[in-house]
Amino acid sequence: MGAGGCSKDGGSARETRAVTALKSSAHRVADAPGMAGCALTPGDARMPPSSEAAARFRDLHRQGLLRLANAWDAGTARLIEQRGAAAVATTSAGLAWAQGYADGDRLLQAVSRIARVICVPLTVDVEGGYSDDPDSVAALVLRVVHAGAAGINLEDGAGPPDLLAAKIPAIREACARGP
Repeated sequence: MGAGGCSKDGGSARETRAVTALKSSAHRVADAPGMAGCALTPGDARMPPSSEAAARFRDLHRQGLLRLANAWDAGTARLIEQRGAAAVATTSAGLAWAQGYADGDRLLQAVSRIARVICVPLTVDVEGGYSDDPDSVAALVLRVVHAGAAGINLEDGAGPPDLLAAKIPAIREACARGP
């Protein structure tokens, strides 16, 4: 061990154990609703197809109060899932800041990395869609869905309510049309 309890490669023993746990050869999420038998192995881990994950995410909302913990990277998403969460949420600023970028930057890459390592539905914070144009917001949401999201949350912001209201049907139409 080097100074400050770190190993020579710069990682602490605790970090090494955490990485080892995340790299385990298989992971089962037997207790999450609808996820019995979901096995993840390094290299082939992935979320179920978006339509299946979206249906499961809608069902979770119908079952009563749905509590969602926010992940800021793939490691925290796996930890949240391993602790028994039925779904994982993101924080837009946390995703960006954890990578050293401003809010909104690298969103799709972060979503893709998270979706690759979890079996439960992923819902993504897309702020206000990073645009006032409903079609631009819808195009972004479609890319987020293709990156692996089962749902989104869209903040209202300080804009007029009519603007937010216009974004919602644009998003629904874009997702129904697909790529």
